[in-house]
Amino acid sequence: MARIVQIFGWAFLLLGVMTGGLMGIMAVNGPPLTDKAGAVWNKFHGFSLMQFQVFVQRTLGMPDLWDNYVVLALQAPAWLSMTGIVVASFILGALLLLSARSRRRAGIIHQSGHMS
Repeated sequence: MARIVQIFGWAFLLLGVMTGGLMGIMAVNGPPLTDKAGAVWNKFHGFSLMQFQVFVQRTLGMPDLWDNYVVLALQAPAWLSMTGIVVASFILGALLLLSARSRRRAGIIHQSGHMS
């Protein structure tokens, strides 16, 4: 179980690094980071934006989540939404890695106590 938590932790850290890298690329020669996040996403890959909407509203059955939160994030400037993704990814990734680490160390300490 700890290994799965570690994998998710590293995946979230990677997502944060990739989003930060994309922000750097966009700052140099991409769409302006001051454009709305939804417009930037639509410019890069509009089909996935539509599929994400279908996933949230129909598959998850949470149209209120889309209407009240996701649309709000898509209307914000791209830099703000992307910074939120970077920060949230790093925090979540670090918490997952720390939780997996503490469980593993607790097991090692517990095992070493029985050996003596």
